[in-house]
Amino acid sequence: MASFQDYLTFNGEAEKNAQLAFLARTNLDVSTLQGLAELKTPRHFLVLAEPFCPDCLVFVPLLVKMAQANPHLHFHFAPRRELNNPSYFATPEQQKFVQEHSNIPSVFAMDENNKLIFNEFPETLKAQIQASPAFKESYRQGLYQKELERELLKCLLA
Repeated sequence: MASFQDYLTFNGEAEKNAQLAFLARTNLDVSTLQGLAELKTPRHFLVLAEPFCPDCLVFVPLLVKMAQANPHLHFHFAPRRELNNPSYFATPEQQKFVQEHSNIPSVFAMDENNKLIFNEFPETLKAQIQASPAFKESYRQGLYQKELERELLKCLLA
């Protein structure tokens, strides 16, 4: 399984630099930090993402910041182009499940159920993103980061 540092090497140098730039300007809301403080036991998640993806560009920095804020959060990354490589997965069952739900970005709880907890866009914004190219572009520029942050927190703590 791959770390965030490994994730940064999934694509080229330009994508890595863009991801790091977005990470540098990402900050968590105080309410998110308070919510993360409630997590007292380790939780492991598999993140299907790649730095070339504009949706991953806004998504992954939030996960990194959340993991920095709470050491009980652990994110393991897998690139979509490597779905057939078992080294990215804890079990063959997890690999099969991820192959069946391969939108990026996606987050899977690494438990006995391999539950998909986040799929591509925040549910609260999905209809608007799919209906309007302009809205989707605004989302990809990070203009709806707080909405994404709130939904991610809810998913991770569920």
